[in-house]
Amino acid sequence: MAKLGVFGYFSKKMLGWTNSSVHITCVIIKLMKRLLLLKQTNSPVTAHLYEHMTMNALKRLACKADLFKQIDYFFLGTNYTKTGLITIDIDLYTDESTRLEKSLQNIKTPITEETIQLAMQQIAAETEQIIVCDDATKLKHSLNTLNDKAWQSLETADTINTTNHLFKNENIKQVDEPALTVDHITYALTGTLPDDDTLKPLFYYLTSAIHSTVADIANHQLGYYETSRSFSCHGNRAMCTNEFAAMRHLINNVELERSYHNIIEKIIKPANLSRIIGRLKSFSYTNGTLDTPNIDLFEKNVGVIIGPKIWQNLADEGLITRLLTNFKLEQI
Repeated sequence: MAKLGVFGYFSKKMLGWTNSSVHITCVIIKLMKRLLLLKQTNSPVTAHLYEHMTMNALKRLACKADLFKQIDYFFLGTNYTKTGLITIDIDLYTDESTRLEKSLQNIKTPITEETIQLAMQQIAAETEQIIVCDDATKLKHSLNTLNDKAWQSLETADTINTTNHLFKNENIKQVDEPALTVDHITYALTGTLPDDDTLKPLFYYLTSAIHSTVADIANHQLGYYETSRSFSCHGNRAMCTNEFAAMRHLINNVELERSYHNIIEKIIKPANLSRIIGRLKSFSYTNGTLDTPNIDLFEKNVGVIIGPKIWQNLADEGLITRLLTNFKLEQI
C-alpha cells in the first residue's frame, strides 16, 4: 500500500470558460465520485496478493483511458495485515474518469501465472520478502474464488468488518529470502523557478501528478514499487524526486524514462491542459470534502500554505505550459 499524493481528494465542481489565446475550452465537470470497496478472505497473504492484482487491473484501465493520477483519479489499495481484509479506495475527479465507474466498481483481475508473478514481484519490492506457496493449484483456486466474490460497497454495507479477527495462512507464507536483491531507483523532475515562492505549489502539483502517473504505469508494467517522494528548491532550481524499488533483475530504466517522456508529452495536449486548469479552478476548503490539496503536506514538502484564490491565479495555461515544457528528467 502506498499513500503518495499531494491532494488527498479533489473538489466537486468545475467552472466553464474559454481562453482564446490557445483555444482551450474548459467544460463543467461532474461531481467527484468516490467508491470504497471491500473483500475478505481467510488467508492474509492471499489477500495481499489479490490486493496487488486488483490494483494492477485498475491501473491498466486508467492507463488505457489516458488518465492522469491526482488530476483524473486516485486509487489506494489497503491490505490489513493478518486479517485477510482488503479495501480499495477509488476517487474519480473528472468526466473522463467517471466514465469508467461501472468497470471500476465491478473490477475483476485476470488470474494467470503472469499476473500472480507480477504481484509477487511487487510485494518483494515493497516488503523485501518473498511469497512461498506449497500448492500453486490451490493458490490459483483461492484467487479465482476471491475474484468471483462480489465487491462489497462500504456505502451499502450493513455488517461490521472487524480487523481484530486474525487468520493464519495455509499453504502460503511471506518470508525473508537472503538471496533476494531489491534495488532503489530515484528520478527527479527539475525546473527553474523565480527566487520567491510564487510557482513552487504549481511546480509540486504538476511534478507530483507526473511522478504518480508514471509510478502506476511502472508498477503494473515493470513491477516497480513507489516508495517515497520529496521536493527541494535551492536558489531558483526546483526538484521533485520519486524513489522506486524493484527486484534487481527487473530493472528497466530505459522503459521507465520512456514512460516519463510519454506522460509529459500527453499531459501538455490542450484537452489535458484544460482538465488541469479546471482542477486548479475548482479547489475549495469550504464544501466539507477532502478532495483538495493537503495543506499539511504542502507545508511540510513545499513550505507554503495557500488557498483557492492562489490556485485560481496559478490556473493559467501559458504558465502551466511553460513549466511542463521546461521540466528536465534526471536519474539521481
